[in-house]
Amino acid sequence: MSMSYNVTYLKSLQAVRERSHRVYELAQRGQLEHFEFDESKIDDVADYVLSLVHRDYASIASVPPHGRWRSYCVKTPQGDRDLVAEHVLKWKASDVSEWECARRVIDLIMVSVLIDAGAGANWHYEDELGVFERTEGLGIAALRMFERGVFSSHPHNPFQADARALLVLSDTDVARGFQVTDSNPLLGCANRAQLLRNLGRALSDGSRYFGGKCACNNHPARPGFMLDYLSGCTEAPLVVSIDDVWDVVIDGLACVWPAGRTQLDGVALGD
Repeated sequence: MSMSYNVTYLKSLQAVRERSHRVYELAQRGQLEHFEFDESKIDDVADYVLSLVHRDYASIASVPPHGRWRSYCVKTPQGDRDLVAEHVLKWKASDVSEWECARRVIDLIMVSVLIDAGAGANWHYEDELGVFERTEGLGIAALRMFERGVFSSHPHNPFQADARALLVLSDTDVARGFQVTDSNPLLGCANRAQLLRNLGRALSDGSRYFGGKCACNNHPARPGFMLDYLSGCTEAPLVVSIDDVWDVVIDGLACVWPAGRTQLDGVALGD
């Protein structure tokens, strides 16, 4: 069944931009239901944000980018460590190509982001690097599961997440990976496992985006294969359109989100 025009439009990047401008226009006219907007305060807000930046960093350029990778930059008694970068160096030393290294990082970040929701105040993750809580703990737990091959069906390569492994991932597998016990409860553990199984289905169904150039029975679909898809969309080397990335995320991952989320004409509109 083809999507209606309204659904296609609302799932587009164009719609996000246009509807955001619409909200801004309503705010300017004082027609928002829950907020009041004082445009004269914008400069004050900007100055305040800049003051915080200058308080904590040498310059705006030195502010680190926000992203899941930051959960893998940890402080230890021996100094700061970038756990993902350390893996990349090891892979390259083992003659893994830069392309495959990038695929592996995408695999890790994808599963790590999907399971990063509120952990609750009573959960923690014990690791050789220390004890981690909340989003940092979830990130380290995801990394350790990735290292052990929990998300991989490849008998000789634990460092991937693929449809075949994710589709059969059990609630127990995930609970064990997060060190969940009666005394160490994790909010929504079963829901996180279901999201990962949903990801497996999205990868399996989305061969256009996640099949990869070498996808076959021996190479099941992976998040990292989006790199292969996006490389085929480029008109210039190393230049990827945000519209193409948007399509991968919105269309390719549409079935990841629970069915109870917002729908229109029977089509889920995503997270």
